[in-house]
Amino acid sequence: MLRRAELRIIAITAVVVAAAAFAWRAIFPSDERQIRGQLTRVAEEVNEQRQGLSAIAGAADVASAFADDVVIDLGEGAPIRGRDTLMGIVARLQPRTSRYEVRIRDMDVRVDNPRSASVDLSATTAGENGMDAREFQLLMVKRNGKWLIARVTPVKVLEK
Repeated sequence: MLRRAELRIIAITAVVVAAAAFAWRAIFPSDERQIRGQLTRVAEEVNEQRQGLSAIAGAADVASAFADDVVIDLGEGAPIRGRDTLMGIVARLQPRTSRYEVRIRDMDVRVDNPRSASVDLSATTAGENGMDAREFQLLMVKRNGKWLIARVTPVKVLEK
């Protein structure tokens, strides 16, 4: 009878430890999980179909994932500089790009130190004109406890 009580205590302890570990990860996610979540959220926001004031609110939400001094250099023309400029571009493009879907694939996150991280990812867009895939390198910085995108540059791939 004592043996059965000991087994119950061990089982209950194991369940409590597993629940505590799960709760800890949910409440205090690792830097890598926070970064992955941030980038996934941005892609979902870009894919949301909005118009009017809702499009402006969505653009502000997308821009909130970027640092004030963000630089987005797509290798074609002048780079986009600053979160406010980015927000204006996203707000203007949103109604026109609502038929496109952005997906992030193959995300490789490396936390370099407690305040910066490097991310390599593939992004695909699908829409009326087919599908396009590109690779990007991102520099992310942690400011006020939040991971923000500070720089976006395309990865140059070999052409045929």
